[in-house]
Amino acid sequence: MKKKKLVILGSGPSQVSGIVTAVECGHHVVTVDWDLENPGHKFSHESYCLDTSDVEGISKLVKEIGADGICTFASDLASVSVSHVSENTGLAGVPSNICSLISNKNRFREFQKRESLPHPEFTCVGMEWSGLIPEELGDLLVVKPIDSSGSKGVAILPRDHVKLNEAIMFAISKSRQGKAILERKLEGTEVGGDGLLIGGNLSIFPTEKFLEGSRVMGHSYPSQLDSSKVQMIHKSLEETCLALNYRDGPINFDVFVNDSEVYVLEMSARTGGNGIPEIISASTGLDLNKTTIDFALGETLTFQKIENGGEKFSSFNICPSVEGVISDLAGEKQVREVLPDIVEYLQIKDIGEKVELMQDSTDVAVMLTIKNNRFSTQELKFLVEEAVAMKITN
Repeated sequence: MKKKKLVILGSGPSQVSGIVTAVECGHHVVTVDWDLENPGHKFSHESYCLDTSDVEGISKLVKEIGADGICTFASDLASVSVSHVSENTGLAGVPSNICSLISNKNRFREFQKRESLPHPEFTCVGMEWSGLIPEELGDLLVVKPIDSSGSKGVAILPRDHVKLNEAIMFAISKSRQGKAILERKLEGTEVGGDGLLIGGNLSIFPTEKFLEGSRVMGHSYPSQLDSSKVQMIHKSLEETCLALNYRDGPINFDVFVNDSEVYVLEMSARTGGNGIPEIISASTGLDLNKTTIDFALGETLTFQKIENGGEKFSSFNICPSVEGVISDLAGEKQVREVLPDIVEYLQIKDIGEKVELMQDSTDVAVMLTIKNNRFSTQELKFLVEEAVAMKITN
């Protein structure tokens, strides 16, 4: 039987798991990324050097190689390109008008406002920003580029902080469109997760998110949320998808939930990064990376209601705390000997490599998924960091 040819946009650390899954499914995998040194390429059958925003170039490639499908994992920018390329080439995919809207944080906020959906107060600024901040944004602000993912350029600062202007300019510099969104910091609990839409039926898998400031350090699943809050999140996401007319495809989400309201902060038509699909798969048996692949290849998906529960698994990103050169780092075999419950392990940085404090997904040294039924998050984080034993020399 002839292998199906699948194009995957992006080959960074967050795409590796999806690439490996596609190969294990028996497909011929073609990775596309601007950097052929990115780790995902070594797992694929073919690699091409193209920017993931180059819709015209990727469309041409898809036609030339006779690809049967195209998808991405953990990338907002690439998800927009996937939607346009699938339309250009007649392949399965999420409509581009949906992907383009939800991947742009300002357009998504405008959509929520127009549809009377709960949202934080916000304003959008560019290089011409006057320096004025509307009073309704409150005293604590969230600053983000309007069109990036992976915590790039995100900051949370008081409106009178001496570095607020610098943070806004930095967020603008991280935006391809040269714009940042300023939002009122909401009260409540921030919850991440992935989900799946089949024929308008939505399954969601909320995770417990580990944050250091605005930076995501990992997730746990199942979360500690009570069932009533999970139902509130499901209802809010369902209402948002209905308003978007989004009926089929993957969904990654971030929400704020309190006792009376759910605010959808962000959602994307792709699976999440930072180990979200991996911990959901380990706990429930549902591999959302595989369903994304099947959807991209035009397979018929059947909706199955899966209860949130099962054994607890956690993902961790091990990142440098100072700039310098990695002088010591335990190997995977050593770490697994100390922590035998590790499910997946990916070492991205090596001894001798220079590291910078990027405060986003680009400076992760090690990503791992581990079964966790015994420890608190902080206890396990300490054990993981001790086992990895990364040392930085200034």
